[in-house]
Amino acid sequence: MDTSRKICTVLTAEDLSEGKISETAAIIEHNLNKVYLMNPSVRLCNVIDQMSKVIRKKSALTKTHIAYNLSFGLKTVLKTGNDLSADGEEVKTCADLFELILDENLSLKREDYHVIIDDENLTDKELANQAVAKLFQQTIFLNIGLDIQKKSEIKMSIMKNRFRANYSELVTQIKKQKDFLNAALQHAGLNDSGKKRVREMFDALKQTEERLAAAKERPLRIAAMGTKKAGKSVVINDLLRRDFAPTSTLLPTPNTVKYIPIASDGQLTLDYAGKKFTFVTAEALKKFIGDEFTKAQEQTGKGAALPDMTIYYPCDDLNGYEIWDTPGPNYAGAGDEHRKNAEACIREVDVCIFVMDYSKYLTDDEANFLKDIRSAFQKNNKFYSLFITVNKIDLIYTSEGQKSVNLVLDYIGGKLEDLDYKNIVIFGTSALQSFYLDKVIEIAKTDGATKPPFVTADSVNKLADNHMDEDDLLMTSIDTIGGMINKLLRFHGIKGATEKEIEAFSGIPQLRRYTKYIGETKADMEIVNKVVGDCEGHFAIIRSALNLVEYYTLSDEAKKYLRTVSSRIDDVVFKSKDIKYRMGTLTTDRGRRNAVRKAKELAEQLRLDTIRDFNVGVDFELERLSVTEENIRDLAKDKTKTGFMVDFSKGIAGAFTRTKNEAVEDCKRIVRVTSGERRDEIKSALDTATKEIIDMVSDINVTLRKSGVPTITLPTFPIDVSMPTPKVSVSGSIDSKIALNIAENSIKVVERTGFFGWIADIFTTKTEVNIDEFKKNIADVVKAEGREQLNKAFADLSRNVQDGIDEIFDRFMDDCDRTSNIYQKIFENTQRNIVEVLDATGKKKEELDRNIAALKSIEENMQPYLGIWNDIRGGE
Repeated sequence: MDTSRKICTVLTAEDLSEGKISETAAIIEHNLNKVYLMNPSVRLCNVIDQMSKVIRKKSALTKTHIAYNLSFGLKTVLKTGNDLSADGEEVKTCADLFELILDENLSLKREDYHVIIDDENLTDKELANQAVAKLFQQTIFLNIGLDIQKKSEIKMSIMKNRFRANYSELVTQIKKQKDFLNAALQHAGLNDSGKKRVREMFDALKQTEERLAAAKERPLRIAAMGTKKAGKSVVINDLLRRDFAPTSTLLPTPNTVKYIPIASDGQLTLDYAGKKFTFVTAEALKKFIGDEFTKAQEQTGKGAALPDMTIYYPCDDLNGYEIWDTPGPNYAGAGDEHRKNAEACIREVDVCIFVMDYSKYLTDDEANFLKDIRSAFQKNNKFYSLFITVNKIDLIYTSEGQKSVNLVLDYIGGKLEDLDYKNIVIFGTSALQSFYLDKVIEIAKTDGATKPPFVTADSVNKLADNHMDEDDLLMTSIDTIGGMINKLLRFHGIKGATEKEIEAFSGIPQLRRYTKYIGETKADMEIVNKVVGDCEGHFAIIRSALNLVEYYTLSDEAKKYLRTVSSRIDDVVFKSKDIKYRMGTLTTDRGRRNAVRKAKELAEQLRLDTIRDFNVGVDFELERLSVTEENIRDLAKDKTKTGFMVDFSKGIAGAFTRTKNEAVEDCKRIVRVTSGERRDEIKSALDTATKEIIDMVSDINVTLRKSGVPTITLPTFPIDVSMPTPKVSVSGSIDSKIALNIAENSIKVVERTGFFGWIADIFTTKTEVNIDEFKKNIADVVKAEGREQLNKAFADLSRNVQDGIDEIFDRFMDDCDRTSNIYQKIFENTQRNIVEVLDATGKKKEELDRNIAALKSIEENMQPYLGIWNDIRGGE
């Protein structure tokens, strides 16, 4: 046992051996104000379990601060303050790190610590992801909030922040420069070459302006997954800091519900089943969703599902979370459908949170689901975008077993490793505790509290007295938080707990912190790749055009180097043009045909599955249809006596609408999946092509730099290949026709089939009335009608699928062409600069002198714009 440090004690393998564990446990029990760190070769959950058997006071387990003593394989630096480019102190192990940052109360000494993991020269980037995840897990074990980043992310983040800070001025400068260039085109001294150069700079500014419009910051996109009653909806409400998602229903989520932030002056609205609903309060929205969930279960039974819902909620800060609440793996009839939903979500979101119930964590449903979707995380390079939250950890205080959350989290970590989910971050949360705390703080402020702490033992008791016999939620919130204050004292030794400690022990702040880190990293990458990279490419075009001025002033000796690189630049021009050809083989007819063929194969299987699902819905409605012999006799006499079939008809119409809407969403997913696979292939090929160009230019720049010639400027970040949302729909006439034929007048559907002749025969021949046969005939007719309408819908959808894929592939081609054009113009400008400077004799020199004079004026006027981009690029 290494006790040389003031804060941290390092436990050896011998300390944890069977013969020494009792002695070690006794030492820990009498020294609970230290952090105990153990070698990762021994499982923490096993050690805690052994300690629980020999420790004298069981509450000591909840007071023990224990984690792994990781040895950092990558250079790891601790920094303080907001300047992440400043120097920091290197740390080698968790013991080194925690000794520096924790005080005697085992709290952070300051709030602005940053741990930076150096991954810049790392070939295998997965090692850095693993390092971040492992270290973050130790901070969860110790319940401390620490900022952890990779060094490569800092550069990206700094560039993104510079871009944001200069955004408004950049827009203003582009407008000014466009006006100036328009005026410059009227310059009498410019020859055709000079005018072409100015027009190209104008076009580059115009395209930059267009791309800037796409730079609006989007919210972090989070998918919440989890099994029935794990508390997923409460976790969602905690992340949203709003009470939207139904939490009291016993039913699992039967569809995907998206919560999207809008401007604070917007209305709370719901898009659902082709209609838009507006709500004045969150309570009204929550009730509506809950009622729909309940009706779905009542009406359709197994295979229950609803059309997806999209909720737009007003938010003071448009950086609010966009959350996708997805069906759990144990919702009725989940199966393969849930896997498809999950894979679609994984592709499109920044973060995936999987919620487990502390009382029954890692069930067979959960394990099987995680096995099924592992490849989707790996394929989309989002393995570390998944993390687990074990919810309802407050149950640990009332359970009869041991009282260590860390044991549970580490045990699940081991089980996840068995499923090949290594180094996944696992949180312990009590989402309801955090939810109730927000309610109590709100009540305290309403009662006149103006500054923290808003929650203390005395203030909670006072609130309980003042609000006795008020609504259940209010009293439950007060009672729960009051109880938590007592538990923090009893189990953790925390005296005078306030909202700060209660919130910390809910685990939600840690969850928010890591969600923000992972999500912002993904979102930043998207902004940098899709916008900054493109805009930077146009900046490089302008810079290459203006380099003519500097080339012109070179000495004769320096100009010799221009001749030596001229042929090499020709090679790069050819390579940049070759991008179009290489990408064209992936984006034109052959690539599209393959994607369309695969999509149509999937759509055909979907058609069969959809008809099957509709038939299941018909059978379920038929079971609920109450029919008597008298009903059938009345119907035989009078075809309008269909009152007993009204509810059945509405149920059938609902089943049809749901299956059709689900088919539309599934077709969108098919388009995304089939196009996405090709997009990944295109992006990989484009990255390879641009890297070849960058390597060639790097060699050329070495030569140019030696001679003092301006080097060729290239975009710092690669241009991305976008993945637009597919537009797949089906005409509304399908709905209205089936509703008219079935919902409004069911008998019209069956009348033309000879059904009434069959009924008449029953009575003409005095055959016994067979209710089961009556139902079977009704079912056969309705299923045939539904099949006909769904086949028509799928014919429509099939065309939409092809159109959707064509549109996406057109976007792929546009992105590839744009990349090729940017590189091509940079190198053609450079080559033209060389040719014009080296050929500048006689009349050509006079024309070049006039062009240079105009370009000098343009460059001088452009200094504010060029300065902004140099600042964004970090002075490069």
